[in-house]
Amino acid sequence: MALETELKLLLQPDQFERVRHHAILNGENARSQGSQRLLNCYYDTPQFDLRANRVALRVRHHATGYTQTLKTSGERSAGLSRRQEWEWPLENERIDLELLDEDHWPLDERIKSSLLPCFNTDFERECWLLEWSGQFKGVIEVALDQGQVIAGGKHLAICELELELKDGEETVLQEVADLLALDIDLSPSDISKAQRGYRLMGQEA
Repeated sequence: MALETELKLLLQPDQFERVRHHAILNGENARSQGSQRLLNCYYDTPQFDLRANRVALRVRHHATGYTQTLKTSGERSAGLSRRQEWEWPLENERIDLELLDEDHWPLDERIKSSLLPCFNTDFERECWLLEWSGQFKGVIEVALDQGQVIAGGKHLAICELELELKDGEETVLQEVADLLALDIDLSPSDISKAQRGYRLMGQEA
C-alpha cells in the first residue's frame, strides 16, 4: 500500500503545447519519461457498491503489461488529493479477486463475486520526472493526459495535468503549479477520472 498525493489541474487542448515547451519541463532538472497510451477498465457491482464505499477498482493496460489498482477516495481539496493506493501486476486483462483480501478490502464476498466491467478510460499520457529545488524541494511526476472517459455509449474528454509527489514536501506541488499557471490556463479539479465515469452513468457523487 502507498499513499498517493497528487494535484490535478484541468486545461484546454490548445494549452498542451504550452505545457510541453514550458521552461520548467525543458530545464536540467526535468527528464522526459516519454508517452504511452493507457487503457483502463473500471469495475463495480450493478448496485454501484464500490462507488458507495468510495473505492475505485480498475485494470490498466499499458506499454509493459497489465496492472490492477485499488484506490480509496481519501481527502480532496482545491485539486489536491491524498488517498491510499494498492497496485498488483497482472498477466492479462482479467481482474484477480484473490488479490483483494481483508487487509485492504472493506467489502464482503457478495460484492466481490458480483463485480462487473463498468466504464472505461482511454488516454495518452506524456510524463516528466521533475527534481524541484525552489522554495520547497521534492521529486514530482508530471503527467499530461488527453483522451476520453467512455460509459454506456457516452464520452467525456480528458484534458488534464497531474502533479504527483514522489518524494519531498507536499507544498512543492502547489509551488510548481503556481509557476506553470503564470503561462498556462490551469484550473484545479477534485473530480477523478473514475468520478467522471460514474457521472456518465448517472451516478452523481
